Amino acid sequence: MKVKRGARAVEAAALKAIERAQQSGPPRDEYNELQGALKRGRGAAARLGHSLTRWKRRAYAPHTAATAFCRQCRATALVNLDLASDAYGPAITNPCSAPKADPPA
Repeated sequence: MKVKRGARAVEAAALKAIERAQQSGPPRDEYNELQGALKRGRGAAARLGHSLTRWKRRAYAPHTAATAFCRQCRATALVNLDLASDAYGPAITNPCSAPKADPPA
């Protein structure tokens, strides 16, 4: 098989890939993993002091990807089942950097 190189060949291959993706639609959560991953991600972020917003489904993969942000420090938590089975991102790995409010006296 001869390898084609150049911008036109790359563009043609990309257009074919986009067409195939449009025909098959967004990826599906075949094993119902998303809800568990979202719940584990929220728990992992909470253990580090983050308070996440609601998970927002991603338009490119509404059944397998979502993002949320910490309400205080805006750190991101991501879930993309095509890349990993659990949440990842700064809100999952780093403690919340927002200043802690002192409790009322």
